[in-house]
Amino acid sequence: MNGVAALALSFGVSTAALVPKSAQAAEKIYITYGPFATSLPVKSLETFAATGTIDRDFQFFARNLDANALAQFREVLRRRFKISPVAFNQLAYTRMGEDGLKSLGLIIKTETGDNGAIALRGAMTLAANDPQGFSMVSLLQQYPSRNVQIDAQQLLKLQQYLTTVIDYRDTSVVAIQAQAKREVSVEKPPNFSQMEALWKPGKLPYRKLTFTVPSFGYVLPPTTQRPVRNFPLDVYLPQSNQPLPIVVLSHGLGSRRQDLAFLAEHLASHGFVVVVPEHLGSNKGAQTALAEGLLYADPSQTEFVDRPQDIQRSLDFLTSRVKTDPNLRNRLNFNAIGMIGHSFGGYTTLAIAGAELNLQRLSQICKIDRVYVNPSVFLQCSADGLPTTGYRLRDPRIKAAIAINPVAGEVFDSKGVGKIQIPMMLISGTNDFVTPALTEQIHPFLWLTSKQKYLVTMQPASHNSFYPPMKNSPPPSAVGKLLQGPDPVLGSQYVKALSVAMMQVHLNNQANYAPYLTASYAQFLSQSPLELRMVRSLTAEQLEAAFGKKPPIPIFP
Repeated sequence: MNGVAALALSFGVSTAALVPKSAQAAEKIYITYGPFATSLPVKSLETFAATGTIDRDFQFFARNLDANALAQFREVLRRRFKISPVAFNQLAYTRMGEDGLKSLGLIIKTETGDNGAIALRGAMTLAANDPQGFSMVSLLQQYPSRNVQIDAQQLLKLQQYLTTVIDYRDTSVVAIQAQAKREVSVEKPPNFSQMEALWKPGKLPYRKLTFTVPSFGYVLPPTTQRPVRNFPLDVYLPQSNQPLPIVVLSHGLGSRRQDLAFLAEHLASHGFVVVVPEHLGSNKGAQTALAEGLLYADPSQTEFVDRPQDIQRSLDFLTSRVKTDPNLRNRLNFNAIGMIGHSFGGYTTLAIAGAELNLQRLSQICKIDRVYVNPSVFLQCSADGLPTTGYRLRDPRIKAAIAINPVAGEVFDSKGVGKIQIPMMLISGTNDFVTPALTEQIHPFLWLTSKQKYLVTMQPASHNSFYPPMKNSPPPSAVGKLLQGPDPVLGSQYVKALSVAMMQVHLNNQANYAPYLTASYAQFLSQSPLELRMVRSLTAEQLEAAFGKKPPIPIFP
């Protein structure tokens, strides 16, 4: 990526929509590199975005770009999206928002060379009022100084770091493919085409029951009054005359329990009681409240404790309820409980499975001024400020777990994840830019010490590549398409098949399902355009050998 294109993308905004200029607006962009500086009039960008005309000032930059790069740059400028100014203003004052602006402010600075976070916050809030959409041009027109300084040295460092990290990710994927090939070579798989197709619905009918779980949320000391956190709980109950194993599902940040209904229904049809709580402090409702200005604080700080407690209280509630509710009596096997979570729900799953927080390390990480290329760090840093000790998040009732695209790399460390002793599967999308594969799944897989562990990669899957499109849902936005990846229906089939296999083997003790938890079965399932791989083992030496030098990210922090 060239410097000008990187500059455009670093804003993360678009379109040439014009708004009336404020009393003071940016007129020039100064691009600095150490003691050297050059300038570009904002008017040149406005003209190029609106008409495609390259004036004399912009020609200095444009001559380094080919026709395709210029077209891409103009497209970045012209692309629009809308955001509520109230929504942005509320988000900007959360811990996650402030950290994100400070990170961006290391590149986009004030005219005096200071971190541009405060100026960016003000400009973005005003620019969000543009009725035609948020744009780079309107941002500059609302910037509270006549000059904007872009630190090209920081930008170049970021670009070089990104290139190195992407190379490391790609060679790591190659190493996983090679390991999967080795595992296939020593396996003696059955003829999978003659076996049960686990991605297809099972034969058992089921019904859904909804309860309200009475609960209280976690609070920071010295506060003693605990907020009410009564939350809804869906239970998918298969028809059976005997107690069935239980699988708990945990949704992600800004999601809701209904988003996992496709997986809950699938598991229920295969004979599992599926339990899906709503995480009220970090669900879609919390996201909407933040966007509408009804929530004035970062909703996620205590969620690192509340979410695992939601799981524990759901199981406690059902353990008590089963004694008096004829719909549940003799239907649930509390000695065979598994868990599956996605994204923030993946964090929840790891915590419940036994991973221990390292909040002292997290606090040190979050105090470092740097440009983050891993967006999940902003979420993880929202846990900074919680008491560093005194948590019992592990629930020994959980016997096996799957974490899909989990948030894991900073809030845990190798010792914390190494505390997990139950069978664990990590599923990773190799092109996930929300919870990047290397730091959030591949490295944490190496930290696992449990005897039964599985790493599954979907290439080139993104963060939501296993969510099938819902009926009557609107077409996804540009960002939504990036999150979906190339084939979410195929991705959902992979997750459904592997979830059934994992729980049949490790909850039901069905040894005949063990062949499904192999590199050979992943190879059998794999279809274009979403390549599927599974490995049971992987070492740091394999990743380092594939990369050919010391990795840019420590494998064991």
